[in-house]
Amino acid sequence: MLALSRPARIALVVLVAVVAAAHMLRFTVAVDDAFIAFRSARNWASHGVPEYNPGTREWVPTSLAWVALLAGLDRVLPWSLPVIAQLLGGLCGVATIVLLAVAFPAAGGAGLVAAALCAVSAAWAAWPLSGMETAACALAITAAAAAALRARQPSGARWAWGAGLAAGACALIRPDGVLALPMVLVAVATGREWGRVARVLAGFAVVVMPAAAYLLATFGTVLPVSYYAKVEGLANLSHGLAYLARVAGALHAYAALPFIAAALVARPSRAAAALALAFAAAWSASIAVEGGDFMAYGRFLHPVWPLCVLAAALGLAAIVRAASSVPVRMGALAMGLALGVAWAWPSVRGPDRRSYEAGGVEELARQAIGRYLAAHYPPEAGLAVKPAGIIPFYSGMHAIDFFCLTDLRAARTGTFVPDAWPGHQRMNAARIHDVAPRVVILEARLYPLGSLPPPNVTDPNQGRTWLEDPRAADYEPRQVEVLPGLWMDLFERR
Repeated sequence: MLALSRPARIALVVLVAVVAAAHMLRFTVAVDDAFIAFRSARNWASHGVPEYNPGTREWVPTSLAWVALLAGLDRVLPWSLPVIAQLLGGLCGVATIVLLAVAFPAAGGAGLVAAALCAVSAAWAAWPLSGMETAACALAITAAAAAALRARQPSGARWAWGAGLAAGACALIRPDGVLALPMVLVAVATGREWGRVARVLAGFAVVVMPAAAYLLATFGTVLPVSYYAKVEGLANLSHGLAYLARVAGALHAYAALPFIAAALVARPSRAAAALALAFAAAWSASIAVEGGDFMAYGRFLHPVWPLCVLAAALGLAAIVRAASSVPVRMGALAMGLALGVAWAWPSVRGPDRRSYEAGGVEELARQAIGRYLAAHYPPEAGLAVKPAGIIPFYSGMHAIDFFCLTDLRAARTGTFVPDAWPGHQRMNAARIHDVAPRVVILEARLYPLGSLPPPNVTDPNQGRTWLEDPRAADYEPRQVEVLPGLWMDLFERR
């Protein structure tokens, strides 16, 4: 790769960061799942405890670190929580790009290439502004990998602390982020510097132990309610493998394989590429067990995507270095450019883009539904609904969801439905009837009045079992006009 002066390198890093920020702006929808964290953060800032429903001592959101950051910023900043979360996610996203460019010194110019490829890829750009902790997790994993590689160097003892701290941050951001620790430990242990391994463990403990103590003291667990709702042994393995294959194909991840192979063959890039792949393999195994999800642009793969891109960039650099002639080098660079175009294309059009835009319209409808409920029902009335984020957040009502993601008893005693959406396969209609909310929404969608389906048209699992319970007779179906000309069915307790 070409040698660059320090000013030129800085200028290119800034340029890539600007490109990354501009690309993120094509994806500005705050997704429904993010509002579960927003609701808990709002309650933490207002009531002192990060509860989903005030007064119900259960740990519902996934990320303690994300909820804590949002709650703290909510107390000092004048903006809404969705705006704060998007700003924070955008900063994490740009920081990840800069980290790729400068934090892997052994990569040389390949780090800058990785930053550029990541900045233009749809798999990366789709998630920093989603409102979720996804971009923060990607930043922490990238930092953990960079620190682990530095800790392997003869003068890298102090970086072992950084690797442990970053691995601890991964675990605080997402429970499955704990997978970063064994990856870091293996990378550092190969240098047979056992004092550095101890520093990694100490750094991890410094971050994780206080957080675990807080969760245990406050909620009696370190796992969110969704763990009990989603995990069912290996029942979702086939869904998870299909998800990984679909996402890899839709986002053209397979195109990176020849470059990654070259990175593993070349001695200078072997260690960094192997560590990146170890992170990706461990993360993918976790996704396969959980089952993936239905969202566009591969949300679950985003945290390790920057490291996958780094491995591909290292391979491209290795091919260019090994090339014996200018035409071969130019051909390799042309392949790298084609890779960038392939990764960027899903941002422009294709099934993922269509799905993303349709989802944005649906999220706006949910916001309108939440605001309608807030204007017509008091918080204590109680609400049962399928999407647990946007509608409960804007309604302010005590809420329970049909997928058992927000109620511990529902999650622990519910029935697992293998053929439902991965991650949304638990149902417990009896628990919802026990709670007896005043308002029940089986299908949170808006229609013109002439197209409004009958109120008993719903899914064959969660919605159907609620309707079949004899206690459903205590509810009266209603048609309500949420927006001018747009209506929705709901059930109200008599």
